[in-house]
This record gives sequence, structure tokens and C-alpha cells, in this order.
Amino acid sequence: MQAADILKGDENAADNQTFSFRVHQHELSSSSEFQGTNFYVAAHPSDGGADVVKEFAVSRLSRDTEQFVGLTTQKALFNLSNERSASPL
Repeated sequence: MQAADILKGDENAADNQTFSFRVHQHELSSSSEFQGTNFYVAAHPSDGGADVVKEFAVSRLSRDTEQFVGLTTQKALFNLSNERSASPL
């Protein structure tokens, strides 16, 4: 028998799930000084958009935590605009 903890992700995730969307790409950090200390995931490209995956389009889990941290900004500047728009990620 093996035990497991459910990692925390977005607040819309169902019981016993980390995210409310599928995860697509994932990678462990590979820099020599940080090797294996961070785990990065990206939301599946066909699962939603900014209002579904929100800041978790790209997210990171550090070795000593149980909570994913979103790395995607909610608003961004596009085409030299002075106004921030919703991020397409």
C-alpha cells in the first residue's frame, strides 16, 4: 500500500484533484544548482483559456510545499499598447 497527498492547485478543482483542468506538459527544474527542486506544469491547451485556468496556465511546485503557485500574469501589455488586457494564457 502506498500513501499519497493531494497537492493544492486552483480553487475550482474537484475533490481529490489538484486542478480543474488537465495538465499537459511538465518538467523538473534542471539547472545545476536547482536540479529537481521545482516541478513545473502547463495546462492542456484545449482546456479553457484565461477564465478557466487563470494564473495556473503555467505553475510551479517547490520541493518543500504542497501548493502549486501560478506563474502566469492575469493582464499583459500587447502591441505597444498602454492598456493591460487579459492574458491569452
